Amino acid sequence: MKYSNKKKQFEERMIVISKNLLTISKTNEQEKKKSYHISSNSYIEEKEKTKANSKEEEFIFTIVIGKKSITCKMQDKGEYDKWILVLRNILKYSLITDCYLLESVISKISFGEIIKGIHKESGKEVAIKVYWKEKMDKADLERIYKEIEIMRECLHPNIVRLFDVYESKKKIYLIIEYMKGGDLFTYLENREFNIIEKRANQIMYKIIKAIQYIHRLGIIHRDLKPENILMTDDTDEAEPKLSDFGFSKILKPHEKANERLGTILYASPEVIQGLPYGKESDIWSLGMVCHLLLAGYLYFDDDDNEKIMRRILEEEVQYPHFNWLSVSDSAINLVSKCLCKDPKKRITIEEILNHNWVQKAAKSETSNIISPQIIAQK
Repeated sequence: MKYSNKKKQFEERMIVISKNLLTISKTNEQEKKKSYHISSNSYIEEKEKTKANSKEEEFIFTIVIGKKSITCKMQDKGEYDKWILVLRNILKYSLITDCYLLESVISKISFGEIIKGIHKESGKEVAIKVYWKEKMDKADLERIYKEIEIMRECLHPNIVRLFDVYESKKKIYLIIEYMKGGDLFTYLENREFNIIEKRANQIMYKIIKAIQYIHRLGIIHRDLKPENILMTDDTDEAEPKLSDFGFSKILKPHEKANERLGTILYASPEVIQGLPYGKESDIWSLGMVCHLLLAGYLYFDDDDNEKIMRRILEEEVQYPHFNWLSVSDSAINLVSKCLCKDPKKRITIEEILNHNWVQKAAKSETSNIISPQIIAQK
């Protein structure tokens, strides 16, 4: 077939693929062969092109291997189809439309959108995060690849599952769990931000378990907020699941982060000040989520971002509001420990799980599990 790269015209070449190695050489001459390692990020771009001066068609495909691209063309459609089939099998590559029906747009996100999809073979509903590469710079792309890496590591019942990833020249597709209930903020809004403490306790316990899981993996979320917690449905028994790891980072032991990322209303004092921070910053955000669940409002909320940041740094959270009258002292105690301004004195995730308010949900969940022995007796 004829081969080209970005700098040369098309020339006749022999291409051999063996396992994860692609080799290119001249057909009639001995020359130094060019070899490329095929990784999991490799993919194919398919294109049919008609010549401007004739009706003869050229069938073109490009193999993208990291930052390198190899473009091949031929005039026989049968040969082209065979190559595409072989390459797809070797690269374990397919078009997203081979496997999924793309339906309506669920929401807009930074650099893209979330679409509802249907897996063709199983009929399973999924959500598809679509990122447009042309809208992103190099740092943005690296964050998406990091998000994929982190989500692949996270296998927890209260973390949104990543099923698959597709990539083309223009887009990146993340196939994730479809959460019918939308995000936690909308879930609360539908209930006028008024749920009983027992329900808040149940939701927080699940979120805390998810945070414990990622912290044990060395991951900090860095954008923990109700909008990044999704609900399985809109019933009063819905389960929360942690999502959106676009700002997340894997920290080595004793390593600190220093980027000012996240959402101001949920950002910790150390993040706002631009100081080095660790997992403790997630605990502050967790405290703000708990505050919203219990009281139905956010203490530092304001239309002015500068004022919000100033209040977070200077004001201590008070609980005189009438919304706190029906909230237990134990719950208030947990919120206050999470919202300690000094990260060194802030409660840890393990201490949160041992807190008596959280233990209520833990004991309730345990009591709902029927042992095999009891089932056998029945």
